[in-house]
Amino acid sequence: MAQNLQLLLLLGTISAVRTKYVYVEQKKTWLEALSVCERDYTTLAPVNNEHDIDLLRELGVSTSEYILFGLQRNRADTSKWIWSGGGEVTRFFWDENQPKPSDVVKPSYDDPLPRIMEL
Repeated sequence: MAQNLQLLLLLGTISAVRTKYVYVEQKKTWLEALSVCERDYTTLAPVNNEHDIDLLRELGVSTSEYILFGLQRNRADTSKWIWSGGGEVTRFFWDENQPKPSDVVKPSYDDPLPRIMEL
């Protein structure tokens, strides 16, 4: 998808203790965001559990903005999903009727967080 998504990408830095999310206020496509994160940080953020969602909420991001996550289809088995860091996706937060056949997915959470991912 060539269009730019609004204002937000997240970076996940995995450590033994916690994930760190970095707010980057620039318009990027998913591939551009991945490139920036890999160059300047580690990779786009995974969202594996409720704790990760709570960390996102703490950023205070406007619900009118979009978030780019590090989610992508597994090239060896396109029915499966992996995080950009290589880990298998074990928990899904899909919105109703998701994922669609395209590579744009909309996860669902209990409260209105930004929720668009371009793959």
